[in-house]
Amino acid sequence: MTEAQVKGWNNLWCDASGISIKEGHLSISAARLDRVFERAIDGFVFEEHRAYKLGHFDTVMVRIDPPADITYIQALQLLEVGRSIEPRQDVAFTNPLDALIASTSKLEPLRLPGTYPPTVVARDWDSLAEFGLRFRRTILKPLNSCNSDGVQRLDWSTPSGEEHARHVIERLSDQFTRAVQLQHDLEPSAVDEIRLWMLDGEVLASAARTFEGDARKLSSVRTTALSKLQCETIKVLSRHLLARGIRLAAVDMIGNVIIDMNFASPGLLVELEELTGTNLAGAVIQALAP
Repeated sequence: MTEAQVKGWNNLWCDASGISIKEGHLSISAARLDRVFERAIDGFVFEEHRAYKLGHFDTVMVRIDPPADITYIQALQLLEVGRSIEPRQDVAFTNPLDALIASTSKLEPLRLPGTYPPTVVARDWDSLAEFGLRFRRTILKPLNSCNSDGVQRLDWSTPSGEEHARHVIERLSDQFTRAVQLQHDLEPSAVDEIRLWMLDGEVLASAARTFEGDARKLSSVRTTALSKLQCETIKVLSRHLLARGIRLAAVDMIGNVIIDMNFASPGLLVELEELTGTNLAGAVIQALAP
């Protein structure tokens, strides 16, 4: 918001509750940003909310925070349906609504064979147990979570470990009614998890992240150099993001494989700015300028 305001944009913001379809038109209840005091959650002053039609905007930046529940999906669907019935079709959406509706940060890497670790996505115990017992150490990920919520390391090497895995998966899959993801745990043989912040297919910034415990609590963020193999994976990633029209993404790698591709609410930009001493938000806003 700060950088858009600095550049003199007419800067309006709304949340998911402000999106509706009324009398055949998409209606967006948004508040214009009036002043910025500082980059802080309470450092902004907004005008009163008003209803706008889609044609009022040049660019719509969609960032609805997961979890990707029915509230999340309905907001995106309203935008997609509303856009289809509006006479003006040249409004730019960042990122594409079809990608946001049809995929998640956990599923998107599966579109790039050879770039992700051994993975299973299922909701039946037999498929999940077969994978876990084969690889012994796995990372469990709910498909629609955020901020590492529910992500756990599982050790299947003993009967008690298998029983614990079943208990955890049963809970996070809502008694095996929702699919979850298991991936081979690569961290014992890898030092860091790498966060790449991608802008229009290029690496805007990168950092190494270290986590603690089976619940994977973030403990440190630091600069790092990318290896030759990682750069080769990034070339494949770049082509994919450009082809999908995904302009903004926060991508996580371990070694040279992709484990997460967050394009719904890519985070860590503030921390990367502090780490690099670079105005990364300004670069993003400049790229999105109509």
